[in-house]
Amino acid sequence: MVSVVEKTVLNQPFIHPMQSQVGLNLRKQRRLCRQTQHVLATGCQRYGAPITREMLAHYECGQADVPARFIPIIAHVLGVAITDLLPPIDDVEPRIISKDGVGCRQRFPQAANGKSAKIKNLTGQKIRQFRTNRRWTQAKLASKLQKIGICITRDVIANIETQRRSVNDWQLACFAKALRIPLQSLLPDNPG
Repeated sequence: MVSVVEKTVLNQPFIHPMQSQVGLNLRKQRRLCRQTQHVLATGCQRYGAPITREMLAHYECGQADVPARFIPIIAHVLGVAITDLLPPIDDVEPRIISKDGVGCRQRFPQAANGKSAKIKNLTGQKIRQFRTNRRWTQAKLASKLQKIGICITRDVIANIETQRRSVNDWQLACFAKALRIPLQSLLPDNPG
């Protein structure tokens, strides 16, 4: 016989430990700033981020990934450092993704010609900059990421660098670890 609690837990989507930590940090910082989810969502919308109160609720309870492109905007609206929303780099437990995006919850629509309709991340150019400064190929970076447990290919890295593919917060932490740089150096200088 399965209890009501077990049914509830079994029906919940898998919550990656890093996702839940980002959501918990978001809730903690929002409450410390004495802002409601509605006020935070409205503030983010002023900077062009299509974040609703419902989305924030899902982020905070770990039911959805916090897209990496929203983290600097949320931090700016809250008036906190970006790193206040992210877990420590040592807590990263890489999530396995494949070339076809299995394991990723969010898929982005593409234009009729197969090209991306808009920019999907704000960090791809910085990832490319740090990679080329080390004189690494995309294949070498993919190899480094695979060694820390992420199943990623050169093609995926190319799409991230050209901003045709989104990057989640936990993926950013893994890129920072592979490149041996501070996580914050991958984030945009200005959230807008």
